Amino acid sequence: MKRVLAWLMALFLLPFSAPSAESPSSSDLRALLIGSDTYLTKETTYPIAKNNLLKLESALRRDARTYAAIHTYYDEIGHITALENAVQTAFSDANENDISLLYFSTHGSDLHPEGALYLSDGMEENLLTASELYQITSTIPGKKIILLDACNSGAFIQKGIASLSASHPFTGNEHILLTSSGGSEASWQWQGEGEFASGSSYFADILCAALSGTFPSDTNRDGCVTVSEAFAFLSLNDAASTPQCYPESSSFPLFCYDSSSTSLPDQKITDIIFNDTLLTAGQSTATFSFTVHQETTLYYQIVYFRAGAWDFENAQHFLDDETGSGTVSPGRKERSLVLDMPNGQDHGYAMLQFITIENGTPSFHGARLLCIRPARGELSLQAETLASFHPEGHEEMPILVRHSLPCSLSVTVKNAQGGTVKRLTYAQPTRPQQLSPAASTFYWDGTDNRGNPAAAGEYYIHIQSTLGDERITAYSVPFTLYQTIPEAP
Repeated sequence: MKRVLAWLMALFLLPFSAPSAESPSSSDLRALLIGSDTYLTKETTYPIAKNNLLKLESALRRDARTYAAIHTYYDEIGHITALENAVQTAFSDANENDISLLYFSTHGSDLHPEGALYLSDGMEENLLTASELYQITSTIPGKKIILLDACNSGAFIQKGIASLSASHPFTGNEHILLTSSGGSEASWQWQGEGEFASGSSYFADILCAALSGTFPSDTNRDGCVTVSEAFAFLSLNDAASTPQCYPESSSFPLFCYDSSSTSLPDQKITDIIFNDTLLTAGQSTATFSFTVHQETTLYYQIVYFRAGAWDFENAQHFLDDETGSGTVSPGRKERSLVLDMPNGQDHGYAMLQFITIENGTPSFHGARLLCIRPARGELSLQAETLASFHPEGHEEMPILVRHSLPCSLSVTVKNAQGGTVKRLTYAQPTRPQQLSPAASTFYWDGTDNRGNPAAAGEYYIHIQSTLGDERITAYSVPFTLYQTIPEAP
């Protein structure tokens, strides 16, 4: 079965209702979508960027608020001047009440600590840094939403990296950023080899599913998918990388739709639910359910994290032959798959992907990351933070939790008296963020559990995990929250 599906699912690294109260009462929406498949120094990604642009444009055109204009540039932007011209063309009519969305599908670079993207038109190729992108987009009036679909793209907002920083070029209230991966991570795409050129990035596929407006992307079903709702949906369904967001708690509407509509555009499988994504060595059976909307050929692909990277070449493929003719029928389904950890390991990470095949062309429908922790071991749990941060200046406190083994983490912000201020996670499985030594990243915006600003003062981070019957606890050193923005020197 592995060989049969291998040619269909060759995987490559991609280096590359009413609106909420936060939305302006009257806004024009515009979008600029930029993608490159042809490069001078990097491998081609064709047709990934091309398909990403087509899918995202189609999703945006379903927004009930209606985009005034959507400009698409494919293999046309190879220099910062060309980008500046495209921004001017797309957003010259924008005012302070408007919303401007930019999307990049390209290779990313790990050569710049602040992050960089490749701009390429097939004849010219240049790097675009975070500071340069900020300077270009800061000239656009109103709210700017930037979607980065590239490797190491979290570095643009200093997230998913081992160093600690509460600020970055986009710190403030004018920009919102969603990135496909952390600053130390690869971002991934799938590509089908066959008569028809197919494929796209996992990030674009999951984002477009979120923009369909179906539950659970719109968790409160109010007719708008907010930035934080889209981020949660991306984090749940993109198992290969760790999407990042700034600001994480933004209630700004990313997409609005007619909540009375029951249509599900281009979705054969929805509502994927796992009994548990945190497993223990010796009990590595994944049990899950999902809804099939039309009879289809469905494969499950299991990929293991091995030697610091996802081992796509040795992925396992399982056909769901429910009907006896190679297909699965419509309806709610429940399934179980036993994981076979490589090289005799009893712990690690795996991801289970849902892939349908139609007319020989594969489509990706989401995935889940599975964390298999050992029954016992030395976890070496540590928590690191900055000495201080300023949430009034729109900073978020980075929290680096080091752990030597896959595990679950409960991360809580406590005040100087030991009282709980904000629970950031509870028993959340870790994921391989490709940090060395192994670590997980979290971010606090300075609010309490009710969403109110926390008082100025001293706080610390309380971490808990369990291995077998053992409970492990760690604390950060105290840090200071300032509610007054310091004056510029």
